Amino acid sequence: MFYCWDLTCYFNYLIPNLLNATLVLYLINLSPYCRLSKNSFFNNGFIILAIFFALFSNLFSSIILISYIISKLIINNNKYIFNKERMSEYILIIIWGITHILEMFGGRALYLTTSQETNFYQKFRDTISYLIFEVLFKMNPIFIVLLFISIVLLYFKLQDTFHKKLFQQLSFATFFCCAYIILLSTIVNPYYITRTDILFGPFFYIFTMMILLISSFINKYNSLKLCLPLFVCCLFFESRSNDKTYTNIIQNKDPKYWINLDNKIIQQVKYATDNNQEETTIEVPFKRGWPYQDSTGDKIARTLRKYNIINKPIKIKIKFNLDFSKSQNIK
Repeated sequence: MFYCWDLTCYFNYLIPNLLNATLVLYLINLSPYCRLSKNSFFNNGFIILAIFFALFSNLFSSIILISYIISKLIINNNKYIFNKERMSEYILIIIWGITHILEMFGGRALYLTTSQETNFYQKFRDTISYLIFEVLFKMNPIFIVLLFISIVLLYFKLQDTFHKKLFQQLSFATFFCCAYIILLSTIVNPYYITRTDILFGPFFYIFTMMILLISSFINKYNSLKLCLPLFVCCLFFESRSNDKTYTNIIQNKDPKYWINLDNKIIQQVKYATDNNQEETTIEVPFKRGWPYQDSTGDKIARTLRKYNIINKPIKIKIKFNLDFSKSQNIK
């Protein structure tokens, strides 16, 4: 599904991406001022709950919704920047800003402030390099053809006032979303820009514009509807991920192997508590970063204490040991 790395990414990235994208499509069909219906309390409550989960999902996903809201404010507010009719949109942007403040004090931010090895400008160059050579130069030719067709159709469609404003909004949202993801990937990890679940936002907007333009063109010429089944089949076969399975993620090892590895890490903590140590350093495989971070020690301690695997609190520091990885035959 969308070439996610593993099941964790489905929950942390893919589902929030789909939620934010769905809300954007909903807002496109809503009234110009993003007002909810006054007649359906249940429907409004569901939408508000969905927006709450969307904004507080993760920054790579919430930018999808916020990009559209910001673009709508800029394109539609010709006279006044602060318009009372747009109050709901201002509130959503403020809430999104609050999520950044919360992220600044989270575990990921703490890890980033203590693990920066290169300066920002070098990481920014790396991010742009990955985007160009690992993403743009490796795009599917079918996507390039569809994009070219959409640009040609766009030239003719912009004569219509409604479509002109809509595509201006979507174009600006694409630009804002892409710029934000580039900057965020630079801060977190330049290689993130190559992940499909990270780049979902910009390509969602590009695909949305492509589909709207192509569908409007097909509706104008009914005979072209005969090509739709063929078009869907082409997309299906090109999007199949038969070369990506969970065996790649677990390195073709039996799941019991990884459970035993977990037990070896747990035994290090139990040994420390059995010897009345208040602080210990445990060795973990892999290099510094995912899945182990500096804040992981506190999470391990809380989890083991909660399930009575250890009988007292303990402070745990993480030691990243590549030799441990080699001894356990982990790539």
